[in-house]
Amino acid sequence: MLGVTYPDPDCCTIFADKFYAGDSMTLCLDGEDYIIHDINHGWFNDRMSSWICGSDVRYDFCDNAVEDDDCRNKKGTSGAGSAYDAEVGHDNHLSHVRMYAYDAVNGTGAATLYKNGDCTGTSAYVLAGDLG
Repeated sequence: MLGVTYPDPDCCTIFADKFYAGDSMTLCLDGEDYIIHDINHGWFNDRMSSWICGSDVRYDFCDNAVEDDDCRNKKGTSGAGSAYDAEVGHDNHLSHVRMYAYDAVNGTGAATLYKNGDCTGTSAYVLAGDLG
């Protein structure tokens, strides 16, 4: 990741190419506890191939339009806290991003698990406790 800058703690940067290259877009919580970024009708729809996220955000990268609201069952990839993925498992399928405020120290901790041993491919977060 030499030469790639981490986004602010409450943001994710998505890239059109693998290994954090090509066009990019930075998405942030903007002071909210929860936000949906609808990319379905924008210039970045179905273009994400890699991503980097900050320490204070939990995120679902979803393959379908916001109206479908399903990021599970092989229809997305997710993570929590400071993490990155150089080769997304759902390459070029992103249509919306759900972002949540995340505090691993004073809130509920989580682990981000990846399909591949080199921390690439589809990812998912597992929460350490109940959010409620």
